[in-house]
Amino acid sequence: MKEKRGVLYKYARLCKRCKRRMCNRRSIKNRNDQTIFLEVADYNIWANDIVLSWINNITDEQWKKHVVSSFNSIAETVLHITSAETIWLERLNKAESPVWLQSTFKGTRNEVIGLWKNASAGLKKIC
Repeated sequence: MKEKRGVLYKYARLCKRCKRRMCNRRSIKNRNDQTIFLEVADYNIWANDIVLSWINNITDEQWKKHVVSSFNSIAETVLHITSAETIWLERLNKAESPVWLQSTFKGTRNEVIGLWKNASAGLKKIC
């Protein structure tokens, strides 16, 4: 994990020229698209693992509890994120009819978490 962090954290530095995060102009210009995509996919997996470790520690009541936010619960938020990653994976794999998972999914908490992990891993396998 430490090796991944070394790769991932370089994107969190501030650019000296424009003072923005994620700029990294000097290092990106000498790399190809595949390398950049793989690093972003690694970052995505790393960030999702942090969120999922938190999600695995909440109760079912917290998972389903109504909250005032973009989505009505943590469960709906996770399903939305999973749907977004899944549909991008389907599009990148040139699926004929990508399906928005959120409109059809009726599974359990563990199933949506499994789908999220699979989608994240799938995005990395594209390269």
